[in-house]
Amino acid sequence: MAIFLVITMSSMSVLGQKAAKGIAKFQILIEINNDDLRLVSKDGCSWRELSFLLRHDQTQAINQFGMTSVEDEHPYNGKHAHFLFTILKSKNRLTFEGIKGVSWKTLSYDSKQENVRF
Repeated sequence: MAIFLVITMSSMSVLGQKAAKGIAKFQILIEINNDDLRLVSKDGCSWRELSFLLRHDQTQAINQFGMTSVEDEHPYNGKHAHFLFTILKSKNRLTFEGIKGVSWKTLSYDSKQENVRF
């Protein structure tokens, strides 16, 4: 069973007012099928699609340039990336931690909510 999530961030609110400074504009569709994750960038990324395995209690960092790590000091990470977040998969939960350029600190989806299964 596949689950689809869409993460959208924008520098403009629905009413057209500017959002907080430093918020990146991007849209990513996330498909989860057991341990397989597929991310499709709709806007704001230099990549179009990322696919990878994410097992229980594993974390993967994502930025506008693709898969990365929080500790990586490469120029495309850190100050050059407009956004950075991590995805953590635990037994019954998928957690997104916003690190840079997002308006949220943590988003999580529990497999017990809305018939979501991981």
